[in-house]
Order: sequence, then C-alpha cells, then structure tokens
Amino acid sequence: MLFRSQGLASAPKAENDTHGLIAAYTLAKFKGDYAAADRALADPRFGELYTQSTVSVTPTALLRAQIAWLDGRTADAARLAGEALALMSGWKSNPRQQFFDLMHRSRGEALAGRADAALRDARQALAGLEQSDLYLLGENHVEFARTCVILGKSDEAFASLRAVTRLALYSSSPREWRYDPILSRLKSDPRFEEIIRACGPL
Repeated sequence: MLFRSQGLASAPKAENDTHGLIAAYTLAKFKGDYAAADRALADPRFGELYTQSTVSVTPTALLRAQIAWLDGRTADAARLAGEALALMSGWKSNPRQQFFDLMHRSRGEALAGRADAALRDARQALAGLEQSDLYLLGENHVEFARTCVILGKSDEAFASLRAVTRLALYSSSPREWRYDPILSRLKSDPRFEEIIRACGPL
C-alpha cells in the first residue's frame, strides 16, 4: 500500500481538481482512511470524477456509498447508493456512454443490496462492450469483478479477472489489483495471485 500511496501523494494536481479534493479522496481511499475520503467527497467543492477513460462521470453519492461499504457502514452505503440510483435514473446517456453508465448503475444496485439487478445490468453492459469497445471491455471486467466482491460472489469475480487476462487489453496494470481496496479482499484466495501471474511480467 505504501508504494501506491507515495505515487499518488507526489502526483501533480489534475486540471479538474482545483481544490485538490479528488486527490485527497483518492489518497485517503488507498490508505484506508475512509473518514478522510468521505470528508473530501462531502465537500461541496468536490468536482466531477471522470472514469472509464473520461467517457462517463461517477456520481459522488455512488463514491460515498462505496466508501461507506468499505468502512463497514452498510446502512449508509445502501442509502447513498439509493441517492446515486435516483440521480442516474434521470441521465440521458449517449451511445458512447450507455454501457459505462449501466455499469455504474450495477455498482449502485449492488451497494443497495439489489443483487439480481446488479448482475443483470453488469452483464448487459459487458455484452454491449463486446460489440463496441474491446479496450474498455477489459476495464469493465475489472469493474464487474469489484461489483461481484461487494455481492460476495468471489467465483464470478475471479472469472471476470480471468477474462481480462485473456483480452490482453486493459487500462490498469494487474499489479494494481493488489492495492485496490475492493479487489484486495480476494488476496487470501490463491486464485488471486495465480491470475496476476498469468498476466506475465509485472
């Protein structure tokens, strides 16, 4: 974790992060300081956090729900996820955004305890990306793996990570999975390191 935190702390401020709140949130999240991460997210000056290679925006309520889940505050996670889902219900996604927004919705449903809907929407998003964007398909398999961890479905999480290695197209290094606050919860299972080693030299 120190490796990841040092790199984030020394990174230059992003153009869309005038007040340094996105950086503060990201650093606190990887350090496991969930109270500090939530304070940054709750600040009204927190900007829009773009994900999926800047294709879509993650609702701040969804980020706060995920932090609450990591911190063991499941009731807060469900409440904040509900807020995020209500916001996303009014979004008008363009064809480029639709599958990424659907993956966000899946995460919100998982955090809200709606497992069936979460799995349905995530699988629909992956199916759409298989036809439209193989590069970001890999990134979204990683997203799906995180959602599966939240749902307690480790077998499906490992299957999705294996799918990433077969694609050989993904925007993050598998080495980073060891430091990911959600994926790292799979580390006690020997399959986790087996999949990372399958990706070749790190």
